[in-house]
Amino acid sequence: MVIFEKWANTSHSVYWAYEQRGTYGTTHRQLKYGIGSDHYAPFRPVKFGGSSGGGGGGGQPQVPSASWPTLKNGSKGADVKSARQLLTARGCTTAADSSFGPTTRSAVIRFQKSRSLTADGVIGPNTWRALLGTR
Repeated sequence: MVIFEKWANTSHSVYWAYEQRGTYGTTHRQLKYGIGSDHYAPFRPVKFGGSSGGGGGGGQPQVPSASWPTLKNGSKGADVKSARQLLTARGCTTAADSSFGPTTRSAVIRFQKSRSLTADGVIGPNTWRALLGTR
């Protein structure tokens, strides 16, 4: 995972980033900017933000929450491609396109069973957490 910090030059071709890579831990380094690489796929949770009601009473800060997209047979797009890459990284290989079909569903079920999740073939919040290693 890479988190953009700031541009390292005025031409916006190099940037400072925090990067987390496998057994390397977290590094802070300069990276070349390049969209379209097959090595990294952007992923963004939908509806990211705090709960309704503003600052709330009691002086307690609002904790942001994320709502993950639900993916199932027939889903298409970048979120499906990201999920497939995460499944492959977790040992459940599937084709690298952006359409959720029977082979992706089978891979999701295998992954869910391996993590003692409900094996329904749908990528919902619990499966996302497990794929992202936050569960």
